Amino acid sequence: IYWDTAVARHEHYVGADVATVMSSTKPAGGGGTAPSCVVPFCRNRRIEPSVAIWLSDGYVGGDWAEDLGIPAFWVISAGGQVPGHLPHVQLPARR
Repeated sequence: IYWDTAVARHEHYVGADVATVMSSTKPAGGGGTAPSCVVPFCRNRRIEPSVAIWLSDGYVGGDWAEDLGIPAFWVISAGGQVPGHLPHVQLPARR
């Protein structure tokens, strides 16, 4: 699910699709950061993930989408804000 302040695109991969994910994915969005927009998107479409892996710069204004109700892990770019109270990793700066 690609999102900024709204869900911009949703892609679904199964089985053999995983082998071509790098060439077939079409990222979308790019203005603002409100991960909680994913919550109603999933609920309205009856998408029931068992875990969420969030990729972000971390500038979410305190909106860590905790009401999704599933385990979550955040991957934050170098220099971004990190959710100290949630499982996360911060990527190192490029050299």
